[in-house]
Amino acid sequence: MTMDTNSGLDSTLADNLARLVQHERFVSLGQELNRFTPFRVLRVERYELRHTNTLAWLLDPCGSHGMGHSFLDCFLKLVLGADAPLASPLVEVRTELVLNARGALVEDDDPTGEDVNTRDRLDILVEARNSDGRPWVLAIEAKIDSQEGKAQLERYDAALGRLFPEAEVVKCYLTLGPSETVSSQDWQPVYWGEQVGSALREALGRHDGLDQRVRDFLNDYQELINALSGQGVAGPGKAAELANNVDFAPALRVLNKRLKELVAVHSWDAVPWAGIYRQHKAALDACRRAVRERGAILVRDVIDQILDATAWEHLTTSSSKTLRVRFVPRSWAAVDGLNAGEKWNLFYQAEFRKTQGDIEIKLYVAPPGDPTVQKALLQRLFGDTLQLRPADWLEPDPRELRNFVLGSGLSFKLYRQFVDWEEQWDGALSVTQLDQVKKQFTEAVTRHTGALLGLRTFPAV
Repeated sequence: MTMDTNSGLDSTLADNLARLVQHERFVSLGQELNRFTPFRVLRVERYELRHTNTLAWLLDPCGSHGMGHSFLDCFLKLVLGADAPLASPLVEVRTELVLNARGALVEDDDPTGEDVNTRDRLDILVEARNSDGRPWVLAIEAKIDSQEGKAQLERYDAALGRLFPEAEVVKCYLTLGPSETVSSQDWQPVYWGEQVGSALREALGRHDGLDQRVRDFLNDYQELINALSGQGVAGPGKAAELANNVDFAPALRVLNKRLKELVAVHSWDAVPWAGIYRQHKAALDACRRAVRERGAILVRDVIDQILDATAWEHLTTSSSKTLRVRFVPRSWAAVDGLNAGEKWNLFYQAEFRKTQGDIEIKLYVAPPGDPTVQKALLQRLFGDTLQLRPADWLEPDPRELRNFVLGSGLSFKLYRQFVDWEEQWDGALSVTQLDQVKKQFTEAVTRHTGALLGLRTFPAV
C-alpha cells in the first residue's frame, strides 16, 4: 500500500472514529472504563490466576475478609440449592493443584520430586465435612478467556475419583458465559457474574461491620466481575454491540490493521486519528478487541433475518466472535430430555465457510449434550436399523446413518442447507434471495418440529 493510499485511509479512519466517539453508548462505555479501580491500574482484570486466588480467599472461612463461612455457604446454596452442605469449622482450601506422574493432584511445590503435568492445574479444591461428619469436596476449574484443555476435565474426574472415593464431590466449571464444549458432563456450569457475583452480594449484606478497606475492595471486585460477564455498562457485551454495528465495525477493523502496521508509537503518533485514539484509548481498545470478522457478522445477520426472535432461543452469546451460531426453537423445550439446563442434545448451527463461499445451516447432534440421550434420540429418529425414515422426516430420501457421521463419530448432521455469499467491491459481504432461504428453512423446521414433538420424551432406551 502506497503512502498516498495510507494517507487517504488514515483521514477516512479519523472521520469515522470521530463519529464513533460521539455515540451515546460509546460515551457511557468510556466513562465507566475510565473510572478508577485498582484492578484496572494493575492490569489484572482478565488475569485468570488473580481471579482464582481471590475466589479461593473468599471461600476460605479463615480468610482475612472477615466474613467467615458466609461466602462459602452462599455459593454452595446457589450451586446446589437445598442440598447444599453447610460449612463446618474445619474447611481446607487449596489452589493450583497439579497432576503428578501417577495422575494424582498434588501441591505445586510437592517435595517428592515427581514429574507433574504443569498443563493441568485444578484451580480450587475445598475439603470439609457435613454436620454428620461425612466428607464433601468442592472442585472448581475457573476460566476467564481460556478454554478447557483437551480432555482436561476428564483427567480431573479420574484424579478426584482416586483421591476421594467415599466423598461427595461437587465439580464446578466456572466461566464468564456458557461453554459450547466440555469433555465431561459431570462438571456443573457456574458463572462469575451469576453464582460468584450473587454469593458475594449476599455475603456482604450479612456483614455491616466489615473493615472499610475490605468492603471497598470487594465492591470494586463485584463491579469487575459484573463487567467481565457483560452485566455492567463496561461489559464485553456492551463493547461488542458498538463494535459490531455495521456503521462502526469497518473503521474498527481498519484501526486494528493500522495499529499493527504502525508498531512504534512515533510511527502512528502523527497520523490524523492519533489524538482521538489517545483520548479515548480505553473504550476504543475495548471495541476493537470485540469486533468480529466479517464472516461472523454476516452469519449472525443472516440468522437474525430468517428467524422470528420470539420463537427462537440463541445458544451463542451476542458478544461471541465465533464464525458459527447455535439456536433452537423455543417450542422444543416441551420435549422432555431434549435439553438439560443449557446443554441441548439437538440444535441448529449456522457456520460461515470461507473456502466454500457459503453459510452452512444444519440440524446438529453434537457435544456438549448427554451422549446417552443423543444415542436414544438417533435411535428414535432413525429407527432400529439406524436408517433415516422415508418421506418428510428430516431429509427427502432415506440414507444410512453413516452418511451423517462427522469426524470422531460423536457429531451428526441431520439436515443441511446452504446460503451463498458474495464479496462486494468495497470488501463487504452480502447474500441474496434471503426470502427463499427463509421459506426453505421454515418448512424444514416445521417438519423437524413435528417429528420431535411426536416423540414426546427422551431417552427411550
